[in-house]
Formats: sequence, C-alpha cells, structure tokens
Amino acid sequence: KDFCNRLGFDVVYFPGIDPADLNRYNVLPHEVYYEAFTSILSTSEREAFLADYAYDISPTTDNRPFFSHFFKWSQAPYIWHSLGKTWQPFGGAGYLIVVALLLSAVLASAIFILLPLRFRPRQRQGQTLIPGMRWQLFIYFSALGLGFLFIEIPLMQKFILFLDEPTYAFAIVLATIFIFSGVGSLLSTRLVKVLPQVIFGLGLLAFLYPLFLPYFFEALLGQPLLLRLLAAMGVLAPLCFLMGVPFPSRI
Repeated sequence: KDFCNRLGFDVVYFPGIDPADLNRYNVLPHEVYYEAFTSILSTSEREAFLADYAYDISPTTDNRPFFSHFFKWSQAPYIWHSLGKTWQPFGGAGYLIVVALLLSAVLASAIFILLPLRFRPRQRQGQTLIPGMRWQLFIYFSALGLGFLFIEIPLMQKFILFLDEPTYAFAIVLATIFIFSGVGSLLSTRLVKVLPQVIFGLGLLAFLYPLFLPYFFEALLGQPLLLRLLAAMGVLAPLCFLMGVPFPSRI
C-alpha cells in the first residue's frame, strides 16, 4: 500500500481494503477493477461475472491450456463493425481470419477434389466403375481424413502436459502416427479380410484412450524426458497402427 501511494498507483484489491483507498489517482466513473476482482473472488458471483464479461477469462485447465484463447463469439458483431475504423480492434479479430481461411480451404477443396470427380470418365478401358462408387469412395476417404484429424489433434494437445513442451507433443504424436500408420498400411493386404474388426478395434481404442491416458500420465509424469518420449510412442503405437490399415484397403 505504501509503495502504491508513493508512486501514485491505485490499489485494486487486498484483504480488508478500505473503500477510501480506491480510485484515488487514475479516477474512473466507478471502481471497475475492484468490482471485477471481488466478483471473481466471490463464489456466488464468479460464474455470472465470467459469463457476462466481454472476453473469455475463465481459468485454464488441462483440457483448456491456452491462455491466449479469450475469444467469445458474442464479440463477432462488435469486431465486424469496428473493422476499418480502428488500427487494432480489441478482442479476437484473429479468430475471424481463421474462419475466413477455413472457408477458403473448403472452397479450394471443392474446386480441386469435387470438380475433378464430376468430370472424371465413368468408365475406362478394362475398368468398370459401379454407378455411385465415386461418391462412396469420396465419402470413405473424407471420413478417414477427418478421423485422423479428430484423433491426432486432441492427442497433440493432451500430450503437452506429459511432455512439457508443445513442440515435443507435436513431433512425437505426428512421428508416431507416420511411422506406425505406415506399418499398418504396409500390412493392410494381410488384414483386408478382417477390416471390419480392425475398424471396430480402432473405434474402441479411440474411445478408451481418453479414459486411460490420465492414469498413464500420472504414473510416468515424474520420469526423465527420454523415458516419457519412448513411453508416449509406445502407448500411441497400437492406435496409430490400426489407423493406417483402412486407407490402402480401398485403393
């Protein structure tokens, strides 16, 4: 308190603060910072305050570890209207750019994937293409691609806690997927007769991993980094192996 008074800083909050100590130097219409802090500290007001606040300032957790993610979709109209009127709009303007990039990627995919399918010959010499097979194959491989994304991206996020660094998590998860899905693809001709069982096993492992991984992390979190890297590859190997089998089975 003496330090703040000496340098002309306003005290925001401390236990037992006197209201006379608030809003003395940088005078605001009311004690907004004090009110914000007391609302966060109050168990009865915290949830309502976080819900009404313009930004997402809810505490980070292991499942939401990104401090920079404070965007709320309720900000979108304000950001949209402020574009071109200020050099740096507050809020998550960058998230709207990500949405624009997503739409651009979808449009490019439609142009370079769907249009060639539309004009592809229905029958080639020595080949018979079953009517509707093109779209069945498109749906099959699209589902495989989305499945890879829905598995690998959450795994990268979860392994940040276990491996300490996002770079390690990204590298190990991606390398393990490449190596062991490649082995699965190599052996897919031997497993094509049991492809339904492989897909069932893949789905079962994808369901069980989120339940099992917290216990795995807790058991090995204190071990040296090299051991954790090897353990991460080992625990991911069965899932990644099965992920590699379906792709070449339909080529």
